[in-house]
Amino acid sequence: TLLDDIHPFLNVTYEWYRNGTNQTSLAGSANNVPTGVVANIANLSSGNLSVNDSWLCRVNIFLDGAYSSSDNSTTAWVSSSSNVATQCLDLTDANQVYYLGQNLSSNTTCFTFLEENITLDCNGYSITGNNSSGTYGILSDKFNTTVRNCNISNFQHGVYFRGADNGTIQNTNASTTQSSGYGIYLQGGANYNTIANSTGTSTSSFGIFLSSSYNNTITGSAGISSSGYGLYVYSSSNTTIINSRGTSTSGFGILLQSSSNNTIANLTGTSTSNVGIYLDSSSNNNI
Repeated sequence: TLLDDIHPFLNVTYEWYRNGTNQTSLAGSANNVPTGVVANIANLSSGNLSVNDSWLCRVNIFLDGAYSSSDNSTTAWVSSSSNVATQCLDLTDANQVYYLGQNLSSNTTCFTFLEENITLDCNGYSITGNNSSGTYGILSDKFNTTVRNCNISNFQHGVYFRGADNGTIQNTNASTTQSSGYGIYLQGGANYNTIANSTGTSTSSFGIFLSSSYNNTITGSAGISSSGYGLYVYSSSNTTIINSRGTSTSGFGILLQSSSNNTIANLTGTSTSNVGIYLDSSSNNNI
């Protein structure tokens, strides 16, 4: 819909961008487009669409032959309908990308990964629990699990990798108010994973917690806690933590305990009434 209180008709040109690349062959124009009503200006045929594409249409407005504005654009992603999740479920199709199609609420664990090589892209939507013990926003013990663009809250653990290897948690915010809950939790041999540009928050426990897991990377991320530890690495060696922070009000901002051969760079640990960064029984660390 083009809005103009003075001119009843406008001329437009449009451009299509596929995954950020201008598809020049799909560009076009339309003259005398009526303002104030829904107008069909630009269309894509099914032959142009592929699963996992992101399309953007940019509309340029002209008035009396003079350029006026290009502040009209919309972006859409393309998926197969079977891979759009509109409810919590077990993810059972290997080598697939699932997309969240709306905000979800759950009284139990929301998404459990049952096969390898699965991606869940929440598209910025939220997954909300009811603060019950033993529930998780995301649960996986599978190889190459990817969780991205999610906002998860009110489960015992927001994202829980239980022995899951070679996975990625990206652009995700996971928070919990459970007394024994962790925002992001890697445990029991969850190795070679990456936590990137994500935040784990816990009211009274650990924001981001790595336990008995090795060769993991935390980058551009934050662990936050009120009375627990912001970022806690326990019995986990060869961890790389860069450009990240751990924050706590009364606990340690960042704690490395019984963890050796780790690399820490550009890291900030803060605590209102305790130690910002604390190493306990940990050797051969590079800070």
